[in-house]
Amino acid sequence: MTMKQLYHFCITCHEEVLFRDDEDIRNITNILALEAFGCQVELWADAIMSTHIHGIAFGEADAVIRFCRTLKMRITKYHRYRHRGSGPLFDDGHFLLRLDGNNHILA
Repeated sequence: MTMKQLYHFCITCHEEVLFRDDEDIRNITNILALEAFGCQVELWADAIMSTHIHGIAFGEADAVIRFCRTLKMRITKYHRYRHRGSGPLFDDGHFLLRLDGNNHILA
């Protein structure tokens, strides 16, 4: 069993605006909560931008990676249903950095 740790994650879409209005923000907030619960990850912070999402997640490394992958899939399905379009929405991969020490966490 691995230890739970804090991770800074970021998933990005450079091709189009993801979150266009209050309804999008409400829905992504619900998707974030449901995926965190499903992957057994705690969200300690999040910042929803128009083209990307930053967050601080607490969990085992494999759970946080699964969270980022499923989050991209769920947001893509939501966005494609609501705003039309097809194909991948996000850039390949995701940014994931383990936070080490109090100063790093505060930064």
